[in-house]
Amino acid sequence: MLVTGDYRAADRPALVARIEESMNGGFLWLNLDAVRAAVEAMPTVARAVVRRRWPASIEVQLRGHAIAAYWAGSGESEAEGGESGLLNQSGEQVPPQLIEGAAGMQELPRLAGPHGTEAAVLAWHRMIQNAARPLGLQARGLSMNGRGSLRARLRSGQGGPSERNEWELALGRGGIPAKLRRFQALYREQLAARAGELRRVDLRYRHGAAVAWRGDRASSHAGAPSGNPNQPPLFRAAGGI
Repeated sequence: MLVTGDYRAADRPALVARIEESMNGGFLWLNLDAVRAAVEAMPTVARAVVRRRWPASIEVQLRGHAIAAYWAGSGESEAEGGESGLLNQSGEQVPPQLIEGAAGMQELPRLAGPHGTEAAVLAWHRMIQNAARPLGLQARGLSMNGRGSLRARLRSGQGGPSERNEWELALGRGGIPAKLRRFQALYREQLAARAGELRRVDLRYRHGAAVAWRGDRASSHAGAPSGNPNQPPLFRAAGGI
């Protein structure tokens, strides 16, 4: 048997055993569709192509899952709920065996949400990532709670660990695209110069944002006045910005 493609997608002894179980009647009467289905039923295999190789062998071409993120199913952050699996590019959960330890795994974003929200959380993460990238920011994680409220983790700084800063972007529920456009303008105009000091940017306001800085007990506010006492006023950071 010849295994090609992403051969790391399946443990070879387990692969051989799965194929032998599906072979009824020997090579001449081999049902290629049955073998393919048996191989694709393995949790770490995304797709398989099975061909006969004459005179008496078969070729199995494997494609493993392209991993998009770590997933914690608690609906809270990784620190609070722990990792419980991985997501592929379609937002489907993938068991971590035979995948962990691959190159780049340490840089995967950490996503979390209630059961059944995997694809939705991944889609929101990609939207946030697309909004953050032009600002020179990295989207490092996203959690959705049971009420559908979103909290993202962003990273500023491109150097070593000592030059990076990870901070929270609170988005809440609803109007996410508009909030992200508001965040882009706010970041460019008022926050970029102090990105290394950010601890939290809270966009759960209709016309503004609350900003918390590292080392400060009080939050500053940014935004446009709305006449609503529940909305934050114009930016008034101690020390200026």
